[in-house]
Amino acid sequence: MANLKEKAAWSEGIYQLEETDPVLGGPDGIDNKQAQQLADRTLYLKEKTEAEATQLIPGRIKISSADEMFLGVNNSNAVTPELVQQKGYFYSQVNKQDVNQFTVNDFGRRVWVNNDSPSEFTLPDISNINSSGQTITIWNVKSSAITISVGNSSDNISIPMSTVKSFKLMPTESVTMIVEQNNSWHATGDGMLKYSLLFRSSVTENGWGYQPSGLIEQWGACNVSGNGSVDGGYLNNFSIPFPNKCINIQLTHSGFSPGSVGVFSALVLSNNSQFRAYSSAGNVYPAGTAYYRAIGY
Repeated sequence: MANLKEKAAWSEGIYQLEETDPVLGGPDGIDNKQAQQLADRTLYLKEKTEAEATQLIPGRIKISSADEMFLGVNNSNAVTPELVQQKGYFYSQVNKQDVNQFTVNDFGRRVWVNNDSPSEFTLPDISNINSSGQTITIWNVKSSAITISVGNSSDNISIPMSTVKSFKLMPTESVTMIVEQNNSWHATGDGMLKYSLLFRSSVTENGWGYQPSGLIEQWGACNVSGNGSVDGGYLNNFSIPFPNKCINIQLTHSGFSPGSVGVFSALVLSNNSQFRAYSSAGNVYPAGTAYYRAIGY
């Protein structure tokens, strides 16, 4: 059984079969004339709609694929919620991430990683993406840190106060990665607090850290010697100056013979970047060693 051969043509009217018409089939048969006209009209409308789908014509919508929409390949066409959900761009649950490579199909996902998951994860390559707003949210419930890196060497991650290629997500922390534009991620969430101005720090042997309250804490090792005058104590430098004032400093002896270096005291200088450390034992040579801890703002 053959099919009618369609052609894109618009007929102004549909032929009405008359009582005198003979019964005649085939390509040119009178009994197929109505079906032929309707088929031609259908093909005509289909081709015209597809050709005009990217134009803003009221009442006409072409359904795009989810990939085209979220990759920014086609920003003019519509996509149904069903197609989007089928592609996995919206998730109502949090799923475990078992592989270390994320892809564009993971956009919209919320995942968690535990001790059975990898320790290093690579984000999708977004160097050719022409849209923005896609997200991937990651919770770290491992007992150790995980590393999250870009998927293309030309991509960057914007974190508070810096732009990086990778960062660490500590245990219990979470981060939401947002596509800003091609080659650019924006990282947000509690996993980014440690990079913000409120929590910036230098965690080293001689380090410092900002607290959300505005207080600044510093710690490290210092030398102790001399007494009797302001300039008699050993001059030490803070790791960073206190912008306003140091309000407290404590010294603790380092070693197993505290009696040899006496009792300690300290005086912060007016520049708030240095302090002198004194010993009741006077000028000790070599100078005694102490640990200090200072708080200011």
